[in-house]
Amino acid sequence: MEEYARAGFAAIPDLRLDKLEGWVTPGGGATASWFRLSGTFRAPLTAPSLPPLAPTDLPIELFGMDRSEIRDGWLSLHQIFWDMVEFGRQIGAFPKRGSRGEKLSRQLQHLTARRIRRR
Repeated sequence: MEEYARAGFAAIPDLRLDKLEGWVTPGGGATASWFRLSGTFRAPLTAPSLPPLAPTDLPIELFGMDRSEIRDGWLSLHQIFWDMVEFGRQIGAFPKRGSRGEKLSRQLQHLTARRIRRR
C-alpha cells in the first residue's frame, strides 16, 4: 500500500484527497467514505509489474469510495473503489465519451466477444 501511495504522490505532487461523506455502522465494525481525489498529473505514474503512464501536466479529478472492516480493534479489510475508465479518459489512455474512438472500441469489443463465444 505504501508503494502505491508514494507512486501517486510522485506522479501527482499536489495530490489532494477530500472526504465528502463518511459512514460508520452501529458498533463501529465497518466504515465507509465517499471522496474526491484531485491534482495535476506531472510525472510518470508507476505501478508494480506495469509500464509507467506518461504525465499530461493536466488536472485530474476522480470520485471514489472506500470501505473498512475493523475486527478486535484491528483493520481487517480495506477496499478502495473508483472509476479507472474515467481516470483513463482524463489521462488520454481511453477515448472520450461519445467520440469516434469510443465507438470503435465498442465495435472491437463486440468482435472480440463474438470470437470468445465461438471457442
